[in-house]
Amino acid sequence: MNKTLALMALLLTSALTLAHAEAIENLRTSLWGGPSLGTAETGEAPAVLAQPVAGMEAGETGALPSEDARVLNSFTGGEWDEIFARRANYSGISGTTKELFSDYNTRYIVNGTMNFAVNPPRFTADTGKVFIVNSYPDWLRKIGNKKVCVEGFARQQDDTSELIISKVLPSAQLASVTPNQGMLEIQKTANIISSTGGKYVLGNVAWNLKHNSNGALARDQYGYFSTEWRNGVTVKPDLLENAYFVKMVADTEPRYGSHGLLIFTFKPGGVVAADGKPARGLAVSLDAYYKDRTNMNYSPVDGLAGKYMVYYSVSTMERYLEFKIRDGNNALYFYPLIVSAQQRRKLLDNALRKATENKLGEMYSLLYNSCTNAAISMINSVLEQSRKISAGWLPEIVYRASVTFPDTAAAVLLKKGVTQQPLPAVNQSNFIKFLARN
Repeated sequence: MNKTLALMALLLTSALTLAHAEAIENLRTSLWGGPSLGTAETGEAPAVLAQPVAGMEAGETGALPSEDARVLNSFTGGEWDEIFARRANYSGISGTTKELFSDYNTRYIVNGTMNFAVNPPRFTADTGKVFIVNSYPDWLRKIGNKKVCVEGFARQQDDTSELIISKVLPSAQLASVTPNQGMLEIQKTANIISSTGGKYVLGNVAWNLKHNSNGALARDQYGYFSTEWRNGVTVKPDLLENAYFVKMVADTEPRYGSHGLLIFTFKPGGVVAADGKPARGLAVSLDAYYKDRTNMNYSPVDGLAGKYMVYYSVSTMERYLEFKIRDGNNALYFYPLIVSAQQRRKLLDNALRKATENKLGEMYSLLYNSCTNAAISMINSVLEQSRKISAGWLPEIVYRASVTFPDTAAAVLLKKGVTQQPLPAVNQSNFIKFLARN
């Protein structure tokens, strides 16, 4: 039934282009095809856990640490059948909507340990993130406080502190989707160094693209643009000027929205690097981690199957525009948000808080955790109840589809009176003038 509704929802989304139609077909194949990332076909997991993980770099191993292997291999075949077959009982869990639609749809795959000494229990991930566990399978108590890999779902995109755990997974499954260290060095998560005196000081901000001595964009050994990262970037919310929902559109036929994000612009002095260099704005975007630098291409099929981890990038507006539109393939449409100064400030606070959160283990999902619906969720978090994007009498999946694709999401925001009409398209021919003017 859920599969039928998912396909129906996507087919009912009116503004899908040819590219989106292809994505729908991929989604249909994914939904009806082979096992998902979180599905185990057999209870013979211990025999698999000691095998190297395909795609790992030379010298790396997929074998479990000895303590993990001892704990996981202690289960009998029958117990593994029970573990992989059963899901948590979610009865009694509140359906309270916080930011966007229903709860417990943001998927995580993490290693860590349970702590049953507190109520409700806590799950401490290896990444350092601590979850409040609101529901879990009863058999999880058999594991006690031993390390285990779990699949769970956080309450909301904008509040991932609460988790329900659905099943235990082989640890090798986590390794198969975790980006290697090389990717973590070029897909960096920003951090808040300090937030005192009415200002933020940020680290790991993508400040600009590197250029060669002749002015051409510098490229790394793999042919990708290189970024100059800055620490000690001061952001003064009191100088915040405007907030925009931004839609990136292919600047060639067929024209379709391919990405959605938030951009904040500031009065002079609002964003300043440690050496005094200014920027006019910040771009906050949910992006997918690539596995390694040899293949930094997004696969719609893998995206639909939930095989990417996600993170937030924080860039200067200058760097983001040059990166996305200098080659002439894309245009950006800025939709000014119709919000009060207080709401705009809260949105900036929410965006910076969310963008600097530890998200390792959080998984991409087209309908539940992708670039555009993440931006809509953050916008929703500051709106009055009467203007929030909400579900109606149709199945929720229909409304999720409407805020998943940038074209339809922009139309929803306009219809609800959340944004003004977009500014003229910013593209290769005018982005330098746009930056000078804004």
